[in-house]
Amino acid sequence: MSITVTDGWGTEGGGAVFAKVIKNFETKYPNVTVHRQTTDYNSYQQTVNLKLNSPNPPDVMMLETSGYGQGFYGAVQGNKLLPLDSYSKAYGWDKRVGSDASLNVFRMDPGQHNLWGSGTLWGVPEQNSIIGVFYNKALLKKAGYDSPPTTYDDFVKTLAAAKAKGVVGIEESSTFIHTEMALWDSFASSADQVNKWVYGASGSFADTANMKAAQAIQDWNKKGYFQSGAVGTSDNDAAAAFLGGKAMYYVEGSWMSGGVEGSLKKDGGWFPFPSASANSPVGGGPTTPLVIPAKSKHQDVAAAFLNYFLGQEATDFMFQQGWGLPGAQISSTLTTAGTPTAAIVASLAKAEGAGGGGTTPFLDWADPAYSTQLAGELQSLAAGRQSPTQFAQKIQNEWTQFHSKRKS
Repeated sequence: MSITVTDGWGTEGGGAVFAKVIKNFETKYPNVTVHRQTTDYNSYQQTVNLKLNSPNPPDVMMLETSGYGQGFYGAVQGNKLLPLDSYSKAYGWDKRVGSDASLNVFRMDPGQHNLWGSGTLWGVPEQNSIIGVFYNKALLKKAGYDSPPTTYDDFVKTLAAAKAKGVVGIEESSTFIHTEMALWDSFASSADQVNKWVYGASGSFADTANMKAAQAIQDWNKKGYFQSGAVGTSDNDAAAAFLGGKAMYYVEGSWMSGGVEGSLKKDGGWFPFPSASANSPVGGGPTTPLVIPAKSKHQDVAAAFLNYFLGQEATDFMFQQGWGLPGAQISSTLTTAGTPTAAIVASLAKAEGAGGGGTTPFLDWADPAYSTQLAGELQSLAAGRQSPTQFAQKIQNEWTQFHSKRKS
């Protein structure tokens, strides 16, 4: 028996780790041979639709994003994917990713005009993530604080204190998207408040919580809490500046933890973005779906591979090999106490577990146009070229138009 697995991780870094996972799967199941097809990420994205539309597609495939972004939405629309609900129930995948709600990001309901976030399960995550605050302990101390803030009001006080001491409060990239996510979540009263809008079910980008978030971004830039020229700073340059010790905070995804620990060493830390509401969610959650094409000739074996990928053995192995945070939960004993990674793992497990505030997906997955529009409008907002009301209304107008077309 053989199956074909295709991905865009290549042969270096994470791609090399994935190759080892495949080898370990074959060792555990010697009656199965896995033929892997891989290339670099950019080249892979150009061939996704060709692979999905092939009369003989691979048995397991990687897609770029869930939601209404490239790949996932179109694949469900075109009936190209195999529903995974029966396999998830049989294998207990919801328990491996924290809760059943964590898998909503890979659900889409054909009976509701392919509404994202509910209905049929079409994929499982290859990674997990959380948006939070990386910080430089030495610069926080220079601003007058020995420990990071735990409330939103105190967070803002540390920004003012840093400004007074000549310290850059937040190193920001020109996209502003992760800061916008963190702020909306902070002001929101529940994950549903944000998720219903992101998934396209209901709500408004101009709700009270997000209006506060938009106002905060504009105010912070005006007050100099971001570095000079933040509106024109690339993601790479912002990351390099923070890792080079030039700012107190960096609001970013958990994938930065290795770089922070390697560059800032004992001065590197992480904490959840402080909440202004008792039940606030956190941005992030499972990413990059692995799917089974509907025309796979070996669906049960492909599902067994996904189950192995989500299992404790493979999950812990990937984490130890430098994969980052795998889609399923790692053993808590694998992290080193006091490190950003340990804080991230604990916070994400709490958010996604029973009684946690939950996670909200990346905002630019909410509409295909947002991959370019959202960052541009956030730049205009931060620079004061438009009001928070104007900003929110533009984004909401696009949302309304897209979902009107989706339902037609």
